[in-house]
Amino acid sequence: MQFPTVTGSTVAGTEFRLPRDFEGDLNLVFVAFSRDQQAAVDSWEPFVENLRARYERFQSYELSVLSRSYRLVKPFIGGGLRVDSDDETMRKRTITAYLDKRPFRWELEILSEHSMHAFLVTRDGEVRWHAPGPLTAGRADELETLLREPVAA
Repeated sequence: MQFPTVTGSTVAGTEFRLPRDFEGDLNLVFVAFSRDQQAAVDSWEPFVENLRARYERFQSYELSVLSRSYRLVKPFIGGGLRVDSDDETMRKRTITAYLDKRPFRWELEILSEHSMHAFLVTRDGEVRWHAPGPLTAGRADELETLLREPVAA
């Protein structure tokens, strides 16, 4: 499975084109469709912070996926996020994309927008792993096992 091409901007205002602009050899991408999914994303944060410290080739991102129709209110949405966060790392790694959600979900085999989804993606867009919802011990073990494996060039 390939991660679809997505254009968006970070909370800090930097334009991103994914997967091209991923910085890690392996990138954990949290795809969220609504604000109430933030708790599930946050459940991963201490674990992911530890992984970033131990695996130089690993990065993580939050991708907020909103319908194209919200593009008209983009300045209000982006501005609100900027005001809410003082964490510079979060501001650089949180990307908002306004797109047609149905084809995006179809490409990633996401059946429902009712939960967030975590994807481990290579720099060239290959999806190596996928898990819906909050962190569990099993998901942590699976992810760490994948990070220990060599990445093919």
